[in-house]
Amino acid sequence: MTQPPSGPPPSDPGQPEFPQYPSPPNPGYPPVAPPAGGYPPIPPAGPAGGEPYPPYPQVNPAGYPPPPGYPPPPASPYGYPTPGSYPPIETAQSTNGLAITSLIFGIIPCCNGIPALIFGIIGLNQTKRTGQKGRGLAIAGIVLGCIWLVVSVAVAIGLAIKDQPKRDESGHLTQSGDMDVTKLRVGDCIADLGEKSYYTTTKAIPCAQPHKAEVYAVVPLSGSSLPSQSVLDQKGNDECGAELETYAPNAFDDDAVQITYLYPTKRSWAQGDRAIACVATFTTERTASIKGK
Repeated sequence: MTQPPSGPPPSDPGQPEFPQYPSPPNPGYPPVAPPAGGYPPIPPAGPAGGEPYPPYPQVNPAGYPPPPGYPPPPASPYGYPTPGSYPPIETAQSTNGLAITSLIFGIIPCCNGIPALIFGIIGLNQTKRTGQKGRGLAIAGIVLGCIWLVVSVAVAIGLAIKDQPKRDESGHLTQSGDMDVTKLRVGDCIADLGEKSYYTTTKAIPCAQPHKAEVYAVVPLSGSSLPSQSVLDQKGNDECGAELETYAPNAFDDDAVQITYLYPTKRSWAQGDRAIACVATFTTERTASIKGK
């Protein structure tokens, strides 16, 4: 027997001085060989149950949760609006001038209330379109204008009725007034014909009142159209001359009596005027009829 040496065993020059560990295996799966005999390929590996892997949760890169959002500022306890919620500033609106004018004309009686109506209607339309103030003023002006117009019409009708001449049962005038010349009758006296060449109305009065003309005949005209001027003049001269001898035999001897006549115009003919009115005029006023004298 030999005794082992006291020192370390001599190193083997063919082996390393330190122990060596085996290298780790190559990661990954070995390639899959194609199936033999027509078998289907092996499905890829996955979790049990055939369900896909759930996605990984998103993690903040820094590892900290995100900061919470800030809540909106609380409402002010004193009633002040929150920022950005102030109401729009309203500008003062002017009053429509025509509405004011309408009210003025409605208060002051002018032109039978017609200006108040006109300005009120225009002003009311303008306030609707522009949003101006004065709608009530315009309405008040229109109402007042209507009142003045109705009052004016009523007064005019009343005056017209009052000025109408009146007759008694026998047809003689008992009250003077303006009369349409187409309604003159034999025996009607006229205040004064004047020197006009065209008449529509004249003032008829009782013959007992001072007057300067008197109707003594009404000569009818025939035909469907207005006769010519020459025919009217000839008929007026011939007929009125003969009628005066019958109505007042002594009138031809009175130099203060003259003959004239009123004949139809185109307008009066279209309205039904079909007669010539023979009129005796006087140079001075008379207070009695010339009939029979």
